[in-house]
Formats: sequence, C-alpha cells, structure tokens
Amino acid sequence: SQHSIVLSPAVFSPVMERQINLASKREVSQYSDSAMLIELFREIQEDNWAMVENILDKHPELAEASDLKSCELALHKIACHTGAWTLLTDMVLDLYSKALIHRDNTRALPIHHASAHDNRTIMGLSPMLS
Repeated sequence: SQHSIVLSPAVFSPVMERQINLASKREVSQYSDSAMLIELFREIQEDNWAMVENILDKHPELAEASDLKSCELALHKIACHTGAWTLLTDMVLDLYSKALIHRDNTRALPIHHASAHDNRTIMGLSPMLS
C-alpha cells in the first residue's frame, strides 16, 4: 500500500510561514521591478528624459538592471540618443558606475553605442576617446 503524507496547516511553523510570505513578496517585487524596467526603457526610447529621471529617482536599482533580451543597461540605451541630458547620464553613473564596463550580449560597452550614435556626452566619459 502507498503511504501519503498530508500536511495540515498546523504543521507549518510561524517561521516557515514568514519565509513563504517573504518569498511571495520578493516575487511580486521582482515582477513590479520588471514592469518598471520596461517602462524605463520605453521612456528612454521616446526621449522622455524627465520621466526617465523620475523613474530612476524612485527606483534607483533599475540603473543596474539589464534588458533580458539584449543584456543592455539603461546607460546602453541612453547612449543611443544624442539628445539625452548630461545630468541624466551623470545620475545613471552615480547610481551604478560599473555600467561603463558592462557588456551587452553583442559584447558592446555603452561607449560603443555612444560612438555609433554620436553621443558625445558618453563618449567624453572614456579617457581613451577624449
């Protein structure tokens, strides 16, 4: 005969319940971060720099988040726009200075995107190109 174990709710300890609750909150947080990241990238694409600044101000962790498909950070995407605010570039770098050395899935750095799109603000950040 097969033995099946049925766990009643009473078997879960308060600690385990707390861990389960924390895990679900973390999943929700990651989902909302993902939605905000999509929103951030959309605002960058539309050259809406005031909204980009607003989103990064409220969610500074997004400066370190990469696009799942391209592995690009916000700095890579900003580098493709010549009209991006210099202060916005500074803000992104203040939030995540390693963004300058982050490679996307084509092995390109933000400086490569900046060079291809003539974004002199970001190109000026590299001592080799200035």
